[in-house]
Amino acid sequence: MFEMKSGEIAGHPIRWFEKVEAFGGSGAPSISASESPSKLIDLSGWLTLVSLFQEQARAHPNEKAKARPFELMASACLEEALKFYDADNDLPPEDAFFFTASRKRFVDRPELFTRQRLINERNALPRVPAAQPSAPTVKPEASTPPESSGKPSWWPFGKKR
Repeated sequence: MFEMKSGEIAGHPIRWFEKVEAFGGSGAPSISASESPSKLIDLSGWLTLVSLFQEQARAHPNEKAKARPFELMASACLEEALKFYDADNDLPPEDAFFFTASRKRFVDRPELFTRQRLINERNALPRVPAAQPSAPTVKPEASTPPESSGKPSWWPFGKKR
């Protein structure tokens, strides 16, 4: 997976791609780079995914290397779930639920949907820090030696041996 980065060199905007590994490479597992909540999976769906990933992690109690990817994905799903909440509200808005079954689950067990509970749960899971953008490498332009025929020093053709 690759992520587009952007920057500036000598006043000129540039873009480049950096490789992002799914679990622990140069960045955290990321489901969506958008700051807005999902339009495909509702809050209840994200919490279901969190439960499934945590269940898979618990299936490897003595093998941290096998459990960690599941814990990281659970953490990423919690990040997605938290996008549905307003900063000043501990309960999600009504439009966080796309389906009747999701709304019913919320009405039946609202304590499962408190923002603070999700934050606490996320904080208990491991997270890989976000990647710091690395500066692209810029190769200096090849210079032409004064005694040459005007071709750069790396030009292999027409050289006297």
